[in-house]
Amino acid sequence: MIRLFTLMLFCVCLTHALPAWAATAMNFTVTASEPVTVDTTGGTPRLQLTIGTLTRYATFASGSGTAALTFTYTAQPGDIDLDGITVVSPLQLNGGTIRDTGGNAVSPLTFSVPATPNVKVDYPSISMDFLADTYKLMGTAYTGLSSFLTGAGGTFSRNRPATYYDAAGFLQTAAIDVPRFDHDPITHAPKGILIEETRVNLALRSKSYNNAVWNRSGIASTNNAMVAPSGVLEADKLSPTTGNISHGMQQTGLIAVNTKYSLSFYAKAGEETTLIVENSGTGSAICNLSAGTITNTDLPGGSQLWSQNVGNGWYRYYATFTSGAAAGSDVTFYIRQKTAFAGNGTDGLYLWGVQLEQAPFPTSFIATTGSTSTRVADNLTFPTGTWYNAATSTMAVSGALPYIGSGVFPGFAAIDDNTANNAANFILNLSDQPKFEIFSGGSTAFAQTGTVYSPNSTAKMAMTYALNSGISALNGTLGTAETTLALPAAGTVLRIGQRRNANDPLNGWVKTFSYYPTQATSGDVQKLTQ
Repeated sequence: MIRLFTLMLFCVCLTHALPAWAATAMNFTVTASEPVTVDTTGGTPRLQLTIGTLTRYATFASGSGTAALTFTYTAQPGDIDLDGITVVSPLQLNGGTIRDTGGNAVSPLTFSVPATPNVKVDYPSISMDFLADTYKLMGTAYTGLSSFLTGAGGTFSRNRPATYYDAAGFLQTAAIDVPRFDHDPITHAPKGILIEETRVNLALRSKSYNNAVWNRSGIASTNNAMVAPSGVLEADKLSPTTGNISHGMQQTGLIAVNTKYSLSFYAKAGEETTLIVENSGTGSAICNLSAGTITNTDLPGGSQLWSQNVGNGWYRYYATFTSGAAAGSDVTFYIRQKTAFAGNGTDGLYLWGVQLEQAPFPTSFIATTGSTSTRVADNLTFPTGTWYNAATSTMAVSGALPYIGSGVFPGFAAIDDNTANNAANFILNLSDQPKFEIFSGGSTAFAQTGTVYSPNSTAKMAMTYALNSGISALNGTLGTAETTLALPAAGTVLRIGQRRNANDPLNGWVKTFSYYPTQATSGDVQKLTQ
């Protein structure tokens, strides 16, 4: 009678990476001490597998008449086990029979269970990798967001053009209803899909400074003298004239009293390397165009200054400030210094893309001509479908944003019922901490927060929940389990880059999102954020 079984695994070994892997079969080979015959008339023998919190089975596939029996399992949407699956002894006949060549039933069916830490499964029912622009829905792979929107019934809208950096590092303009896959202008690395709120650029003639809306004193403007961050020859050169005066350029009537503003612009050193920007009712800041730095002189407390290298000698400078109580303040640019000096009429510097937003933080560039211009909000949503399970869910999202202290709750992702009363969402809270929260019937059913977010860093957030059971992880740190959790009503919409009920766009980049219609282990939740 056969008494010796060994188990060999010929499996697809996977680590967590989006997009989700294809439904590739995993093969397990059970080796007997001599040839055996498998009869599946009454049922099919199987191996029990533990995949995360789930019990699955690899069924007999081939090998009858030999000593090597192959069992196969094809992963299902919702399978997740990032620690390595477990094979359970004994082999189960499940109504079938296994006999030796003499017709004797094999017994016992136990075997030595091998270590399987590298046999990992990660199979979301819906996943999105905005860095690679690849997606998966219930095992079907898509390349390109447009085809995925069709397959998943999703929609993307933004009924105005908007800007982003392309893979070559140039600032481009996306047409109406075209999503923006943004890139780092220096490394050209993908940053994800850019989701922003509605904004208005109040500064007129944002790219041309010889127009009457710009009141120049002691400054000559040469049109189209330098290739701009757009890659087009459209940046103006500003040169101090020969008069012994203060060389400034201003646009008046833009600033209301006691109001929060964000000013941004692109500048590049020429023969002149210092540009001073001033709000006459508030204060000024000094931009060193060679070093790409911006320093405060007399802006009020709470003002923020920073700069961004965008390549080819260009920097984008940012200043957020609250205007003073004096009416009629204006925005003025000075070359070299605010006091008088005599230029030579030819040496100068380059300016492009001036933007003034009535908001506490800046957003992507919005071009203007003779009037203000509005960029409306990006909206990316999907209806829930067969990929969703209202009773048991696991979600993971990663993203980044370039600022903190917005005064709102920037949303990375949410599933809700088109109200604010029932939702599961990932946000940045008012203390600038990544946070996961569940709302049920208008009340907070579950909430966990992480450490303070660092701008432009990647936030990785994951959670799993079922009735009276929930836990989340933020950037590799596991939270405290919840044992009295009330489930939200079934969600009807998935929002990317927003929080519940279409509120508070991220104003940043969503990198990845994945959803599993099952409950993951706490260890897997933690690994989703590492």
